[in-house]
Order: sequence, then C-alpha cells, then structure tokens
Amino acid sequence: MNLAILDIINGLFQLPLYLVNIIADRQFYGEIGCAIHVQIGGMGFIGSIHNLMWIAIIRYLVVVKSKKLQSRHAYYCIGIIWATCILVPAVSFLGWGKSVYVDIEKGCVPDWNGNSISGIARGIYDAVIDFAIPLIVITYCYLFIFLFLSRKRRDMICDGFQSPTAMDKANVTSTMFIIFIAFLICIAPWSLLAFIIMPVAQVAVSDGVYFTSLALVLCNSAINPVLYAYRSKDFRIGYKLAIHKIFKCCNN
Repeated sequence: MNLAILDIINGLFQLPLYLVNIIADRQFYGEIGCAIHVQIGGMGFIGSIHNLMWIAIIRYLVVVKSKKLQSRHAYYCIGIIWATCILVPAVSFLGWGKSVYVDIEKGCVPDWNGNSISGIARGIYDAVIDFAIPLIVITYCYLFIFLFLSRKRRDMICDGFQSPTAMDKANVTSTMFIIFIAFLICIAPWSLLAFIIMPVAQVAVSDGVYFTSLALVLCNSAINPVLYAYRSKDFRIGYKLAIHKIFKCCNN
C-alpha cells in the first residue's frame, strides 16, 4: 500500500511536470518549481527503494529470526520511510547544492556537477543514501533468507514433512525478491547514468539511451501490479473484484 501511495504521488505530481516541459520544449517553471520537481522525484525514488529495503528487513526478521511482529512495527517502518524520503532530498532547500534543469530529461535533478566539490559531495550523498545502503541491506537480507530457506527445505525433505507456514513464508519472500529484482533492473541504468557516468566520468550519453533509462524508471510502477497478480492468487481475485465493482459503478 505504501508503494502504491508513492506511485500515485509520482503519477499525480511529478509526471505532469515532465509533460508541461515536453509540451513547452523548455523549462516551463522557475527555480522554485524546479526545486519542487526534484523534491517530488526524490521522494518517489527514495521512498520506493527504502520501502523495498524495509520489506526485506521485515522478511529477514520474520523468516530467519522468527520474530513475532505486530502491526505497530509496520507503522514504525512507514514513518521512517516517509521521514527519509522527505528529509533526504530536502537538503536542496537548505542550501546544499541546487536544482538544475536537464534538457535531455525534460525535468529537474540535483546538481551533481563533477567539476565542483559541492556537486561531487552531493552526488556521493545521494548515491549512498538513495541506492548503495538500501542495495547492500536488501542483498544481505535476501541472501540470508535464501540460505535459511534452503537449509529448512533440506531438513523438511529429510524428515518427509512439508510445513504450510514455511511454504507460505517462502512464497511471500520470493515474490518480494522478484519485485526487488524488477525494481533494480528498472532503476539501475538511470542511476548509473545520473550518478556516475554523466556527472563524474563526464561521458556524453545519447538522447535515446537516456530516454530509455528514464522510461524504465517510470515503467517500474506499472510492472509491480502485474508481478503481484502473477505471483499471488489472492491479488488476482482482488483485481477481479475491483474491476467488477468499477464496471458495476459505471453501468449504474
């Protein structure tokens, strides 16, 4: 649900800003609008990957450590995620770095100019918090979950017993891991271009390559519901009920 809310915010507020710039073929809004664009984009990006990070942590605690978590723990995680995705990109408003319009993107991004110490520092700050830390944590959690479940599966086969609870945990965990892999595939090309290749290495990138990487980022939100439906019968049933209610309301 939290991921869905972030996707809705991205669709309602960030995508229209791109659309306005594309139609105008220039930066349509001023400096404040550019800073707002960066803030909203940062919230969507950071919120998505930190959501996946905390999901991985929760799966690790439940599966490997057998912790009994309550609903309040989910609320704590959601609070931390929202605080992170709001405060981390907000450093632009505090005077660290500035927001710049990138014509190839038709949108605004933080100034990661490799020619200045401030730009390099801001690039490292964003790369570490937005990408490196979540990636390391997620990899660690799912690696230990995989090792634990593999060992558990071998024990169950030796004992001739299949635990429904263990199988459910394995299915949920594998689904979330697939969601993470899809996110990584969608987000990695743009992240490498935006954080390293263009600002640090100063390598020129063609419009087609950059547009494709940006399109993958925007497509990630559309992929998740399809993956959930493919992996879960309950989601498929929920989608059918939702579609049925929508058509019923339209017919009335």
